Amino acid sequence: LLSPRERECLAWVGLGNTTQQIGDRMSISDNTVNEYCVSAAKKLGAANRTQACARAFLFGMIDS
Repeated sequence: LLSPRERECLAWVGLGNTTQQIGDRMSISDNTVNEYCVSAAKKLGAANRTQACARAFLFGMIDS
């Protein structure tokens, strides 16, 4: 359902990282981070990246 990069972004969100921190860690732009988060949220039926992160965790797509 989620791509590996979408899962990685959500995992970093779950650890409290900002968009800029995630982009730096993944060597991608802030816009790309946001695109991954928006895409993941849509796929999970979530209203925002925080809810997407919670759903991905509950569905076993990312670890704590």
